[in-house]
Amino acid sequence: MKFDAIYKYPIGWDKADIEMPSGAQVLTAQLNGDTLCLWAKVNTKNPPEKRRFVVATTGEGLPCVELEYGYGNFIATIQESSGYVCHVFELT
Repeated sequence: MKFDAIYKYPIGWDKADIEMPSGAQVLTAQLNGDTLCLWAKVNTKNPPEKRRFVVATTGEGLPCVELEYGYGNFIATIQESSGYVCHVFELT
C-alpha cells in the first residue's frame, strides 16, 4: 500500500472513534504536550473509515469487553512524568 502523509490524531484518555483514510497504518501513540495522540501513515486519496481506540490504565480493569477477550491490537505504552501509566489499543 502506498502512503503519502503522516497524520496526527488526538484521542481521549478513555475511548475514541477516529475517522482516518482506509488502510492507514498506526505508528505510535504518545503525549504531545498534555494531549494523548496517535500518529499514522495514510494515503490521503483513500476514503475515510472509522476506527476505535481505547486506553487501559495499569493496575485497573480493562476498559471494555473486547480487550478482556483479546480483541485489541497493542499500539503503545504511555508514561507521564507524574507516574501515570496507560496502554493504547485499537479494537479489532
